[in-house]
Amino acid sequence: MTAETARRPDPEADRPVYLGMAWQQSRSKEGAWRAGSDVTPITYLVEEIDDGQWTARQGFTQTAGRPNIEIGRFASMVIAMTACERHDFRFWASASERAGKDPVFMGSPDRVSDFVGGLAAYERDDLLDMIAGGYSLADGRSFTESASFFEARKTGLKQERSGDFTATLSIKAVDVPMWLMQVAPGAGLVAAIAESPQERDAEWDDRAAHALRRSFALVQDNAFHAWVSQKYDHWGLVATALQQTSEEVEEAVSETLRRLIGCPSRRDLATNKDAVLRLEKIDREFYLDLSKGMFVSAAS
Repeated sequence: MTAETARRPDPEADRPVYLGMAWQQSRSKEGAWRAGSDVTPITYLVEEIDDGQWTARQGFTQTAGRPNIEIGRFASMVIAMTACERHDFRFWASASERAGKDPVFMGSPDRVSDFVGGLAAYERDDLLDMIAGGYSLADGRSFTESASFFEARKTGLKQERSGDFTATLSIKAVDVPMWLMQVAPGAGLVAAIAESPQERDAEWDDRAAHALRRSFALVQDNAFHAWVSQKYDHWGLVATALQQTSEEVEEAVSETLRRLIGCPSRRDLATNKDAVLRLEKIDREFYLDLSKGMFVSAAS
């Protein structure tokens, strides 16, 4: 069986496995890797940018009329490759899902599969969802792959008698998607919106990245388990898990932490400043109590 055949859904299997793409280092550009999709005529690019960050992209900016999507920016090459393969997986899995199969994401054996396989079961879905950055529409299509992206300016916002709000956006003529001009008035739309500042807030970017790293490190710390169980186990999740396996304890601590900081998924830390502040406060409080010896270990 060839690598290409292995990546295609097997109609005889209940759980066809996606084995990723073959990554090759670019000969023309240092710090860049390319991989061609077996299911779309599109190349993915992972490239190192400033400050040790890696960008993941589908398509190329210089190729007019072809897809050019920045999937995201990540802290390592492998995570950027995982993001590309998760993006490709959505196309690959569609045939299996229509046939009632349950496709499994594994990733390329030389890169991504070790990273995915090394994740604890309790955090795998959470982290992979964050990497994919995906939102599915009601009919199952990926929002990222179906949406049009354009810049706009807010020119008005008013509240109607019904209590609903009407927003007015100004869009440059060259940026208006053709389908948006043709869609009927009153048609339902799914939209995502973010402010586009002139300059990124580097301080908050750093704090959000640090908070994300701490959110994973804390739930693996036995001392933090004991501290949470005595101070913040409001829902009794940790106390119950302490009678079971260490993996279930980590899962309970992880869920408790998400509730405490108000993040259903830790990927929200990238944009939720309030959650970052809550996590920083909890982190400071934990180490202050730890330095004073104000709690006993879970084993005592």
